[in-house]
Amino acid sequence: MGSRQIPGPGQDGEEQGSSPSSSCGAGRAGGFAEGGPGDVLAPGAQLAGLLAAVTACDGGGDGGSGLEALGDQEVLGVVAAGSRMAAWAAWVQLAGLAEFARRRPGVMAGSRAARETAEEAAWKTGETWTRMLDLLTRAVTLASRLPRTLEAMRQGGISEYKARIIEAQTAELSDDDVAKADVLLAAAGQVKNPAGLRDFARRQVMRLDPDAAERRKVRARQDAYVRLWQEDSGNAGLVARQMPAGDAVLAWANIERRALDLHAAGAEGTAGQLQVQAALDFLLGRAVPGGSACQDAHGGAAECGGAHEGTHPGADGGACQDAQQGGRGGGGRGGWAVNPVLLVPWDPSVGGPSGPAELPGFGLVDEHDTMDLLAAAGDNPAARWCLSVAGQDGAAAAHGCAPGRRTLDTLTGPGAGTAAGLAARLGVRLTPITTGACEHTHAEPTYTPSRKLRHLVQARNTRCAAPGCVQPAAACDVDHTIPWEDGGLT
Repeated sequence: MGSRQIPGPGQDGEEQGSSPSSSCGAGRAGGFAEGGPGDVLAPGAQLAGLLAAVTACDGGGDGGSGLEALGDQEVLGVVAAGSRMAAWAAWVQLAGLAEFARRRPGVMAGSRAARETAEEAAWKTGETWTRMLDLLTRAVTLASRLPRTLEAMRQGGISEYKARIIEAQTAELSDDDVAKADVLLAAAGQVKNPAGLRDFARRQVMRLDPDAAERRKVRARQDAYVRLWQEDSGNAGLVARQMPAGDAVLAWANIERRALDLHAAGAEGTAGQLQVQAALDFLLGRAVPGGSACQDAHGGAAECGGAHEGTHPGADGGACQDAQQGGRGGGGRGGWAVNPVLLVPWDPSVGGPSGPAELPGFGLVDEHDTMDLLAAAGDNPAARWCLSVAGQDGAAAAHGCAPGRRTLDTLTGPGAGTAAGLAARLGVRLTPITTGACEHTHAEPTYTPSRKLRHLVQARNTRCAAPGCVQPAAACDVDHTIPWEDGGLT
């Protein structure tokens, strides 16, 4: 008798006691609808057999067999089952590499033995030794430091991509702290998308070891570089990696502001094309130090007047005025771009952040970079500060916007040790935030909500309300629950 074989894609026939056969028409027996056998099975031989059965025939375009015979939800069930099998297959490879490394004494990251082991694996798999070295390192790390995450891969709950996120985010934690993080992240990785998992992982790492993020940044900066390459089109690409976060954010703000000013001055091109032009202007010295892109576009200050008044959203004055105010003279870092929002959890009693801040479109920001960015915001006359006060349940209870310019000293000076004292120093008039059923207390007569109303909504719902989305509300649209044209209130 021959050994029992696991059915594979394209194999016909059915062994006694195995899953349904892969012959044409057997796919519906897999039950890939929500809650069906194929939808809930853990990855392995039985699920592989069901997938082989349902994908064995192409159906010939008549909708009678194979995937074409399934309903929409059944097809999605097949896709989800394929994802579980992919996670399981990645686990097989990592578990095998971890065992292979265990049999090779002296295999450590960067060691000669590690490279030789990777070269052996590369010869067998047909991959490059550098890729196999990356996989080998990840396999050893997961097996020794993140066993719960590795087990979740075996069960099909965490993809290799998510495992890489967990591995990278926990690299600076001690053995005791990484064991705690492993339990939390292995569970979170099965319900969160990659962006949500990365956000959650960073928050947990900062909670377990606030200095871990700083150590990781310092270590990664040793690998900083600027790279030039030729695009497939014949154009060029230029990228800088591992830059200080505060400087990089402000550099991007300067590029974005200059691109908007060029657009306001009549320069043609898409947003991306104008951003490239702005970056090259700075790098090639075409920008006027401390001046404005509007002046550059017109060839001098004489033509830079009120023609662009109000074209720069959120700025005091026109685009030209904002560009001049944003710079700090020659050699300065510049200010903020149009309408960036830095969300800072602030503890008035300690005069500092109580956790990582968040810059929509960039990500979480640790305490060092947060204070750096707050100082830069305080230096910019166009910056405006707001305050949300949270209740005992952590939800926002009131919100208000500070009029005029405020500096960082406002947050840390005398009397700012309580929420009420901080509100008084900022000059904020707090408005209660509606919770529960909306009584339209703050309804407005126009289609577009005012800044105050928009902020009240964003303070109440700090994240996008769509299931699975983790975008901060500051980066989302504010829209009507009932369409305006159907009588919906603002």
